[in-house]
Formats: sequence, structure tokens, C-alpha cells
Amino acid sequence: MVHHGAVGINTDKPTEALTVHGNIRLTGNVMQTSDQRVKEEVVPANTRQQLDNVRQLNLYHYSLKPAWAEAAGRQQDDRAETGVLAQELQAVLPDAVRTTGPVDFGGEHLDDLLVVNKERVFMENVGAVQELGKMADTLDGRIRELEVCILVMSISRYCHGCQQHG
Repeated sequence: MVHHGAVGINTDKPTEALTVHGNIRLTGNVMQTSDQRVKEEVVPANTRQQLDNVRQLNLYHYSLKPAWAEAAGRQQDDRAETGVLAQELQAVLPDAVRTTGPVDFGGEHLDDLLVVNKERVFMENVGAVQELGKMADTLDGRIRELEVCILVMSISRYCHGCQQHG
């Protein structure tokens, strides 16, 4: 099947090459290009900044509005989610949020529906975890140094006690 232009499933106003309103069930994986040969200007990420960014994000439990759930092809008993608010995320990671344009649902109109690039948020979390790993390694080294100091002090006290009794 070949189609040129945007395709919509459960929507007559697709905003991307494929726009799906509703759940997607697949048995495979979503594959994305990540080959170094198609990239340029590759620089290491600042994992300290990524940790700081993740610390600024708030995570919420919420329910989708019934009219939005219906418009998106979601069952009324499938409205509960956990996630971020696009407006808050936009303040921390502007490139993780995109405006898709106007949307009408259940008598409501939004001029600028915001969507989140969860892959971008995931990668920010990878960097934050790497930074936490570095911090844990540093703390582990410091703990070992302190344990050696305590051992040396204990031996020193023991030897000092032996000299007084001997």
C-alpha cells in the first residue's frame, strides 16, 4: 500500500505522516534510526544538566477528560494515566514538546494542542541515570576511604593501648 500525505486512524485531521487516535497494539518494536553514519555534530551530553532537568519535572496521576478520551478512541474505563504536563515539560525541555495545531473534541476547541516526544524525555532520563551512577561511584570511593581511615585509627588506638600496658 502506498499513500502520499498524512494518514489518520480514528481522525479526519491527521497532523503527522501517521496520526492514530486510540491505542496501538503491536507485537514487534518501534525502530528508529540511530546510526552514527547519518549523524553530524555529535557531542557528549551534559549528564549533570540532564539530572538537573529531570529533577525539575513533576510526575502526575490523572484522568483524561471523558470527551477527549472518546475523541481519542479510548474507553471510558481507560482514562487513567501517569505522566507529565506538556506545559511544564516545555519550560524545562522545550524540544520535547510540539504544537500540533487546532483540535476539536466534545464541543471544546483547542487552538494549539501540545504533544510530548516521550523518546526525548526517555533519553534525558538515561543521562540523569548515568550522572547518578557517577555520583554513586564517587560516594562509594569516599566510603572506602573513610573505612580505611577508621581502620587505621582503630589500629592506632589499639597499638597505643598496647604500649601503655606493655
